Amino acid sequence: LELRRIAAACLPENIASRRLLERNGFAYEGVARSYLKINGRWCNHVRYANLREDRRASSMQDVT
Repeated sequence: LELRRIAAACLPENIASRRLLERNGFAYEGVARSYLKINGRWCNHVRYANLREDRRASSMQDVT
């Protein structure tokens, strides 16, 4: 798809999701405060992103 940026967010306490994102090349960007309303309560989320440049650099390292 040639996407420039793929973004993801999850609850800070969801350690399994955070580890999955990090293992798959997503970089931590910070906390989005009151990002999403869940069960009537506004919750913070941690934000991650995977940029095209990062994916290309990673694939070049795999080749060498």
